[in-house]
Amino acid sequence: TDVSNELFVIGDPDPVFPGGANGSGVVEGKQSGTAEWLFMGLKEAAPVETVYEVGGKVAYTVDGVDMDITLYPDTITVLPDPAMRVKYFWARNVYGDDPFTPEIEPSVPFSLAVMIYNSGYGSMYDAKFL
Repeated sequence: TDVSNELFVIGDPDPVFPGGANGSGVVEGKQSGTAEWLFMGLKEAAPVETVYEVGGKVAYTVDGVDMDITLYPDTITVLPDPAMRVKYFWARNVYGDDPFTPEIEPSVPFSLAVMIYNSGYGSMYDAKFL
């Protein structure tokens, strides 16, 4: 199997049992526990829409006997990121108050133009200019 861990940021497990999911956790008899990980694909993980298989292994000990369970892979689809380039323009001379004089001069409105180019394969949504 091809291991692609370097293409993802994998967060620390969020265990819901004492001791955590790093080898020192304990799940008492007739109890249950869960652990969740957050996977975030880096830009290189999906230059285009890409499908990955995610699996793993659970290792534990019962009465001194080591046990291993293979978590059979399931698929995830990682979508590409947008890659935004922004160009903006305004008038060469913009007029407002001169902070070095005691008089308060009025500001004069001016035009601002913005151009956005998405060179990535992902879409940008909910854009705001603030």
